[in-house]
Amino acid sequence: MCDKREKAAVLRGFDMSVADIGDQLHLRHPLLSFEGDPNTLYVARRFNWRNSRDALVAADPSEASELATLLPDGHGRPMASGEGAVVAGAGFVRAAADAGVQLDGLEIAFAKAHAPGCWMGAATQSAFAAVKARLVDEAQAVFDESLGDAARRGHRLSERGNAALLILRGCGPLRREDLAVRQLAGAKQNRDSGLHQRLIIRFELELGARRAALHRKVERFIELALSPLQGEAGKRAT
Repeated sequence: MCDKREKAAVLRGFDMSVADIGDQLHLRHPLLSFEGDPNTLYVARRFNWRNSRDALVAADPSEASELATLLPDGHGRPMASGEGAVVAGAGFVRAAADAGVQLDGLEIAFAKAHAPGCWMGAATQSAFAAVKARLVDEAQAVFDESLGDAARRGHRLSERGNAALLILRGCGPLRREDLAVRQLAGAKQNRDSGLHQRLIIRFELELGARRAALHRKVERFIELALSPLQGEAGKRAT
C-alpha cells in the first residue's frame, strides 16, 4: 500500500448509498483509485490516509455499489488526503435554494453529482464544520424572520421559512436546544398539532426538559420573533 499512497488519488465515490442521503448534508469517507491503477478501488477508513498504513482497504466494486455510491466512469475528481466527500441530498439542495441560503461558498466548491438533484464536493473536516456553521447562521436568520412575519399575519410559515427549518434540521445547530425550540415554534405556527406533540415528547427525552418549560420557551421565542429585533430572538430565547 505504500506505493499507492505516494500516487495521486481520484475520488470514485463515498461510503453511503444515495437512498440514505435524503435531505441531509454529509461528510463521508471517500472511495478512491490511484494514478496508474484506475481499476482498483479503495475505501479510505480515515480521512487522513496518506500517512496511515491501514487506512486504505481494497474493495470489490460490485460489493461496494450495494452499500456505497460509485461515480460513473470519467466523473472522478482529484482527492487529497485529509479530505472527505461532502454530499448534499436533493431535498437539502432544494431547501437551500428555496430559503435563499448560499450552499456553494468559499469553504466548499460543489458540483452536481450523478444522483438526481444531489450535489457533491470535497472538504477537510474543519472546512465542513465551517460551512455547516455558516449555513446554520443564515438559515436561523431566515427562519426567525419568516416566523415573525407569519406570526404577525396569523399565517402558517412561508415556503422560505419551512425550507430554512429543513436546512437547520439537516445541519444541526451548535446547540441542540436552538433547533428544538425552532422546530416546536415552526410546528405551532403551522398548526400541526400532531407534529408538535411528537416533538414535545421527543425533546423531553433528548434534552431532559420539562414539557411546561419547553412550552414557555417556544411561546417566548415566538414573542421575540414578533419584535422589531427578531434577529436577536434565538440568542435571547435559548
